[in-house]
Amino acid sequence: MKIRTIRLTNLNSLTGEHLVDFTTEPLASTGLFAITGPTGAGKSTILDALTLALYGRAARYGKARPEDMMSRQRGECSAEVTFSVPQGQFRCFWSLRRANGRADGNLQPPRRFLYDDMDTVLAQKDGECNEQVEELTGLDFDRFLRSVLLAQGEFARFLTANTDERSALLERLTGTTIYSSIGARIYGIYKEQQEALQTKETARSMVPVLAQEERQELIARRDRDSRELEDLRKRIGPAQTAKEQILDIRQTREHARKVEAALLELFEEQARGATDFDALEQHQETEPYRELLVRLQTREEAAAEGRDELIQAEKDRKDNLEKLQKATGILRFAGENEISTQTEALQDDQHKLSHTQGWLDAHPEYENLPAMIGDIRIALNDLSNSLVAAENAWRNWVTAVPEALRPRESVPSRNFFTLSHINAVIAEIHGKTTRQKELHEQEAEAAREEAAIRGDHLATRQREAGYAGDRHHLKDGEPCPLCGSIHHPYSDTEPPEVDILALEQRVQKQRYVVQQREQEVRDIEALIHRQAEAAPALLKAVTALIDAEEAGIQALQDAGVTLKSPLSVLTATEITALGTELHQRSEDWRSHHSASTELQEQVRQRNSRISEITALLATLPQEVPAVVPSEPVLLDTAQAAHSAAQASWTRAQDRCSDLQERYEKLARQLVETGEELEDALVTSPFDSPEELSAARLPESQAESIRQRRQDMERRLVETRTLVTAANTKIAELTSAGVLEGVEAEAFLASLQEDEIRVETLVGSVATLNERVNQDDEHNQMREQVTREIAVLRQEAQQWRQLNDLIGSADGKKFQRYAQSLSLHILLFHANRAFRYVSDRYQFRPQDVSSLSFQIEDAYQAGVQRPVSSLSGGETFLASLALALGLAEVAGRKRPIDSLFIDEGFGSLDSETLDVAINALENLQRQNKVVGVISHVEMLKERITTQIRVERGSRGESRILVV
Repeated sequence: MKIRTIRLTNLNSLTGEHLVDFTTEPLASTGLFAITGPTGAGKSTILDALTLALYGRAARYGKARPEDMMSRQRGECSAEVTFSVPQGQFRCFWSLRRANGRADGNLQPPRRFLYDDMDTVLAQKDGECNEQVEELTGLDFDRFLRSVLLAQGEFARFLTANTDERSALLERLTGTTIYSSIGARIYGIYKEQQEALQTKETARSMVPVLAQEERQELIARRDRDSRELEDLRKRIGPAQTAKEQILDIRQTREHARKVEAALLELFEEQARGATDFDALEQHQETEPYRELLVRLQTREEAAAEGRDELIQAEKDRKDNLEKLQKATGILRFAGENEISTQTEALQDDQHKLSHTQGWLDAHPEYENLPAMIGDIRIALNDLSNSLVAAENAWRNWVTAVPEALRPRESVPSRNFFTLSHINAVIAEIHGKTTRQKELHEQEAEAAREEAAIRGDHLATRQREAGYAGDRHHLKDGEPCPLCGSIHHPYSDTEPPEVDILALEQRVQKQRYVVQQREQEVRDIEALIHRQAEAAPALLKAVTALIDAEEAGIQALQDAGVTLKSPLSVLTATEITALGTELHQRSEDWRSHHSASTELQEQVRQRNSRISEITALLATLPQEVPAVVPSEPVLLDTAQAAHSAAQASWTRAQDRCSDLQERYEKLARQLVETGEELEDALVTSPFDSPEELSAARLPESQAESIRQRRQDMERRLVETRTLVTAANTKIAELTSAGVLEGVEAEAFLASLQEDEIRVETLVGSVATLNERVNQDDEHNQMREQVTREIAVLRQEAQQWRQLNDLIGSADGKKFQRYAQSLSLHILLFHANRAFRYVSDRYQFRPQDVSSLSFQIEDAYQAGVQRPVSSLSGGETFLASLALALGLAEVAGRKRPIDSLFIDEGFGSLDSETLDVAINALENLQRQNKVVGVISHVEMLKERITTQIRVERGSRGESRILVV
């Protein structure tokens, strides 16, 4: 995994938007850089942004909510990271926002996205993003902290801790908490198995079973009762028929008594209903005349109803006439009032029209502006944007110019942006930068030559010192094995003493000078490259600015707009203000023109309305005066009410005529029907229509009496039939010799005793059977539990063996074993990293199962000594090796090419610091990029490529890459 870019907005003191791009210079070509700045400026916030984008959690905040990361008085914040893995390049985005983007708004849920290199969304939910990132990188949040963000302080404590403290630190550093959980879980399962086995054995002992003698006695009693029950059932069978006959004759005699009593009650009911039955007969004699009688009654009712409706219609006609006259008066009042209102409004509109038309006549130059304002604003907006783009391109190009050669103007005036002027400036600065590069190259070459001379001198003095013991064996005339001379002036005397340490320091100092000169060459080359990249963009921006200015001038000329100052001297802000001003002029002319058109139409409509109302009032009756309504009323409402009243009066008048004609017709029909009925009654038993009507029963009453008579006749027939049937059956049973009286009672009592004994025996046999069956079930249950106990014992034996090996109540047995293996793996990778840090030391574990280890000193014949014997600088180097080793362990499945080391360099002397930085620079051979976070001044001097976090006013900081 390699980090490509980190972008953040409004996180802690880093307000605004900031970008750290590892793909551009100077970060692209370096393997070691420093993140520097004063304490609290925001250095670690860059790492927080890294984990926020990848995992939605800040590195320093753990599992806590990250809303406190948002800068003060800001309504939103975000973090974005681009990274590459073998599968390709991906981008993670995290943002947090308050409602409406306001600093005091309610906090909204955070948003997260994961994109591929084609900007396709791969995930947009918290859990999905974490799963995808872990799948791509092979690292969850905790492993990322252990392998990419190296917490060196943890390893410094790890080196000097006791066994228990070292165990806790190792568990947190390597993520081996699962092993203690496994050990405790195995112990728990072992205990659960033992408890389950004990429970099963207890359950088996609680199942009751019968002794063999008791079981045999139960079976014998069941068999005796079964035989006796069978004998009783054989004897009772024939007696049941006689019992049924005795009960049958008893029931039949009782039934006969009941139906004879019911027959007498029916005779009495028949006598009570005689009056109703006679009335029914008389009613039936009126049936031939029923139709005429009903017709007469119907026409009497219709004639009465017609008379009532006619009277009501006459009253309604009178009421509607009064309403019509009132509605006419109100309509006249509303019309006269509307004419007055419209006349006043007409005069006001004519006055406004005169004023608006006067403004248009006074500003004829704005007439074409509304049609052209769109093109003008587009042209001015393009000109403003082009000017800003040219100024930004100028600033971008200026940043690629050495400090000493930069132009005075950070943003030049408008007349500066001509192609000839810009080309001349670019050519001049490029020439000066090239000459400066040549000067740096000469200085670097001279420094390298000086370093080589000093190195040769040091090597010669070191060889001379190595041959100091052989100097006394030289003989004159024989060549020296070192220099070849046959003269040996110092064979007997000591040569002048040479300070080897001082020579070594001079060589080291000169090598540092070489590094500085070579870095200066690389820096100037990077500036030249950036100039070459920024110059075309600057020229393109200037060309676009010239084209946009010409288009703006043309658009203004087409619209006939004359400016006080030419466009070529206006700033971007002034150009924008000009567009706004012209837009306002256009809107003013458009609004006045629209108002004039609308007022002309209103004047026409009001004249038409006055004529229309005058014509309406002329149609009203002159004798009806105006009536003031109780409440204000509109003309349209009064006109609608008048039309409705007119229609109602017309309908009332038509209804009176129709009802008068209908009533006269109904009266004639009534007289005709009465005469027809009197003629028909001449041959009937009824003397008049009144007598005929009195003999008629209501149809429901007649039908009720008719149903009662039919039901009574039916029940009489049925009851007589039942009496006959009962007497016949009694005679048959008596002739068959069925017992009655005392003999029948004695027979039934004896049979009942036998039946009670049968019930007793049935219950006894069932109970005994149930006890035997229950004992069978209990025996089967005990056998089943016995088999389950055997299986549980086998499983419990396996868990016992596993618990003896690695189980314990606190989980420490398996934890220590797993941690010892983790420690050996960590020390193996740490020793590989130690070779880049120092060739003197290696870690050596004391034994297989212990968490103790020592340091092996190669400079002292491989002697092993405690870690506590290391000096402060050596302890730092050892902890650095452990941190790099853990990074290798965590990233063993997928290589990790970006590392960040936070602090830990403040306690180092200059020599140890040089060793540590050289070790980190060696990691570049493994294609790794290492970032060191520190505020140590000496570190800033040694690592020239830096991401500087500079603190500004009001507690806000900014990021600068140098």
